Amino acid sequence: MEQDFAHRFVTVIIVILFFSSIVLLLGILVSRTIKNKKERESDLWHEKFQALLVNILFDAKYEPGTDDYKRLIKKYHADKLNAVQQKALIGEMDVLHKNVAGETSEKLEAFYHDVGLIPYAVERVKDGKWWEKAGAFRELSEFKAVSQYDLILKYVDHDNKTLRAEAQYAAVSLKGVNALHFVESLKYPMSEWQQLVMLEKLARYLPEEIPDVRHWLSSDNDSVVIFGLKVIAQFQQFNAEKQVIELLVHKNPRVVKQDIQSLVRLQFKSACPFLRRIYSDSPKSIKLQIIDALSELGDSGDRSFFRELVEDQDDFEIGLRAGMALRNLGGRSILQQLDRKELTEQRRKIVTHALDERI
Repeated sequence: MEQDFAHRFVTVIIVILFFSSIVLLLGILVSRTIKNKKERESDLWHEKFQALLVNILFDAKYEPGTDDYKRLIKKYHADKLNAVQQKALIGEMDVLHKNVAGETSEKLEAFYHDVGLIPYAVERVKDGKWWEKAGAFRELSEFKAVSQYDLILKYVDHDNKTLRAEAQYAAVSLKGVNALHFVESLKYPMSEWQQLVMLEKLARYLPEEIPDVRHWLSSDNDSVVIFGLKVIAQFQQFNAEKQVIELLVHKNPRVVKQDIQSLVRLQFKSACPFLRRIYSDSPKSIKLQIIDALSELGDSGDRSFFRELVEDQDDFEIGLRAGMALRNLGGRSILQQLDRKELTEQRRKIVTHALDERI
């Protein structure tokens, strides 16, 4: 009896597994069929919209305002396109827009607005997943949807790093330097990459078009301070000299490192006494940076500072960097004097290397 029950139980399990496998296989086949159908549909619409956009851009009868143009707008208005068709149209427009400029670019932007795609991008911003929101930001900024600037501005300090980066870039793309006011209010950090992207976007402007950003240097957000220092250096805001020098005592070493870079780039020679003052209490990485900065900004008055470093230094890297700075400031004779003195083996190596012109 027990053997019959076990046999029936195993048979039932096998039958269930068999039919489950069939259902799973059918599901995969149906899913694959649907996917292939969508891909074929997408490919067809991509080809169709490629031809359509070429006509709009290069055929005179489709100039904006003409009857033929109006008929195209009515026929391919976003309200009449399904999701696959909208995606194909936007994809082709995006690729084309990135590769054209001037009047051609403006025609594409006008078509994007006229065909009614903005509300659908706004819908993705409001109700989409974070990656859909980010894509919508890129789309709106690419096609100059300035009307949506305030909506995008709501996301520039979002807790999602990628989303806020896209929103910040979109805001500056739409309003240029007039959008920079949001930076001073940021609570979340700006990544190094985001700062680089923003600087690249601002590079098209003249220094006199960039607003005074000195107030960013007092932000509690250290990444805003660092970005402010980069903007000040890149656009030569010499009126920030006092505030930049004061940051040499900032508690964050990353801020101090960027501050020294900016001081050198701006050639703020008045910072030299402050650099010497903070040297002894600084970590090695910043000490090396201070030495290089003084080598660039200093003068003959800094030779005694470097002489003391060479004479008292057991760290070979610091000593050599100080010796080369001394040589750079016209202190070769001082190095030669040191070379004739009794020195430890380590310090003698430092002097010998510093005197070697090949280094």
